[in-house]
Amino acid sequence: YTTSADNFKQQHIDVSKFIINYFDGKKLTIKAVNDNAIKLAGRPPLQFKNYKASFDNGIKFSKLRFLSSTCYGNCPQLLINIWADGTYRLKGGEFADPYKGDYAGKLTNQQLDSLNYWLKRSELKKMYDWKQGSQVTDAPNYYLDIDFENNKDKLTLTTNDPPFSLSGLVTFLVESFK
Repeated sequence: YTTSADNFKQQHIDVSKFIINYFDGKKLTIKAVNDNAIKLAGRPPLQFKNYKASFDNGIKFSKLRFLSSTCYGNCPQLLINIWADGTYRLKGGEFADPYKGDYAGKLTNQQLDSLNYWLKRSELKKMYDWKQGSQVTDAPNYYLDIDFENNKDKLTLTTNDPPFSLSGLVTFLVESFK
């Protein structure tokens, strides 16, 4: 990096050293071992989870509701209801051309498989207590309401900055009307 302290003339390199405490392909634990690493990451060991290993086959939905608002650009305004059998209802609003209005249909097997893939990949069980940290000024608001197959559990989220684990699901739903 360079710094204004020397008018950006000198290239500075700070080496941060970590030691791997644990790794099994699904989880990685590292610990800072020099002052630069401690300054960067702190003293407690850091744990990382392999996102590719996040897949919950126990996730089965009975109904999903998704609402997307407009933004300062051309974000589509959508109200989508999807049932477990693939029945699909769309109410397209602003920027949902050519699908403005009410539509009904059924997802193909491939589309339904994709939806179920994203639901199982989204770490939904961690989302019950999730709260959005900060607001994004120019972003659509998303409302996601999922009834699970056992009819006892329900997950409701509102966000305009979805966590990484939900980004694939939100992208799928926003693009699904096309």
